[in-house]
Amino acid sequence: MHVEVTQKDIERGRPGACWGCPIALAISRACGCDASVTHPSVLLKPTSGYYLRSRLPDEARDWLLRFDRREAVEPISFDLPETVALI
Repeated sequence: MHVEVTQKDIERGRPGACWGCPIALAISRACGCDASVTHPSVLLKPTSGYYLRSRLPDEARDWLLRFDRREAVEPISFDLPETVALI
């Protein structure tokens, strides 16, 4: 899945908020479901009821660390790897 983090996502995002960071907002918009982002991974909650997990690409992880440290960041785009179903 291709993810585009926009300036609006950055402005609306909250540092340290796994469900409310700019990357979570962008992934939620791209997949149409809730997304939680931690530095190593992404957890998706689609309507199917099963959680899905994917690994956050290195460039997105580094970007998120800078955002969480309240450093200036620019919009970013990346491809989210394939997901694995969890119960």
